[in-house]
Amino acid sequence: MLQHLQAVNLFSSQDMLGLRHTMHPPSNRLAERAVQTFKAGMKEGSLETKLSRFLFNYRLTSVSSTGVSPAELMFGRKLRSPLDCLQPHLQTKADTCRDTQTRGHDVHVKLREFSVSNLVYSKNYVMAIPGKITERFGSVIYGLLLRTAREFGNMQIS
Repeated sequence: MLQHLQAVNLFSSQDMLGLRHTMHPPSNRLAERAVQTFKAGMKEGSLETKLSRFLFNYRLTSVSSTGVSPAELMFGRKLRSPLDCLQPHLQTKADTCRDTQTRGHDVHVKLREFSVSNLVYSKNYVMAIPGKITERFGSVIYGLLLRTAREFGNMQIS
């Protein structure tokens, strides 16, 4: 009798709030999946530990509609999980790869230095154009006076 009274009370409060209750559980697939996930998360440890772990994992998981996790939406950054501690830091890995590539490249490259008034060839899409260096802007950027075009242009000479 008491369970029936509680169920009637629950349905009447849902009606007042404008909520719709379905008596057929498979028709609400997302809610059923959420219940299954919650039950699976509540298997080991104390209630407080289980609930904390479940909520942490839930907040780390990206939502299919937004593509980001609820924690990322709230804090504007990804939260760190124990799994992140197992992976090597990506920036360190990228730095190592870049340094290895630079060392391999520098072995085969000779340093070229030019000075103002040196005669050089500038590569065009079709042919090499003779020119004269008029100014140095950086380590590899020079101002050229091209003989054929007779105009000043900034070119990278390598």
